Amino acid sequence: MKIYDRLGQQRRPGPAQNGARDLAAQGLPQGSPNIALGNPSADTSGYAAIARQARAAGDLAAALRRHQPLLESAGLASGSGDQHDRIWKNLQGSLALDPRLTPQEAFRQTVSSAIRDQVGALGGRGLRAGLDRDRAADVNVIRWATQAPTATPASNRLLGEIQMRLAKRWTLPIAEFARTYQQRHGGLDAGFDRFKTEWINDHPLFSREERQDPRRIAPPLARSPADLRTMGWSEGMPVRTPDPRSPGGFRIVTGIHSSATR
Repeated sequence: MKIYDRLGQQRRPGPAQNGARDLAAQGLPQGSPNIALGNPSADTSGYAAIARQARAAGDLAAALRRHQPLLESAGLASGSGDQHDRIWKNLQGSLALDPRLTPQEAFRQTVSSAIRDQVGALGGRGLRAGLDRDRAADVNVIRWATQAPTATPASNRLLGEIQMRLAKRWTLPIAEFARTYQQRHGGLDAGFDRFKTEWINDHPLFSREERQDPRRIAPPLARSPADLRTMGWSEGMPVRTPDPRSPGGFRIVTGIHSSATR
């Protein structure tokens, strides 16, 4: 039995402290206990720092999810024009991005920094120790994305998707279990490190296809041929389109006759 399975059987959800947000609202299963800071001044386990990082990551991920229709829109993917500029100004204001920078650059810096902070909280440069080959490859994709030298619609869309996945699949659940672990053991020791490695290995961020072609991680959304024209689509460029076989669903295509499914 995995360490996190044993902890999950023993944990008892309690009320939030200090106004901690409900994790269920950020995509975790119903009934998950809240991340609570408790009394940070009395904390010697390192949990308080993990909790602060998780709450910040969760807040940003929730904001990005609310604005996802804008981030994946054809107007933003076009890279220029009045619609493109209006979307970025909207995002800059609603996400409280640095007004001293262009909206694209402010977004890149804000989200890249948040991703790097989460990777640092999860183990920094030592994170890959103990990870299997696929999860180490996931970490490589993350680091590659955060090192993009310029801000483009595609690179920023990718950063936003990585932030949402990283918060939901790794940062928030691990912070949740860190609270349970430190309450039971008085601190976060080597046992918690083993749990963290097990959790990450069992919860991929990207599919094999996405690791092979990171453009498939966060392609723009085209609901019509007009959207394809707006974004300047060309053969071979991954794009999300409505899936006629699944009402309300989408698939990723790279060509007119492609049927690759996400």
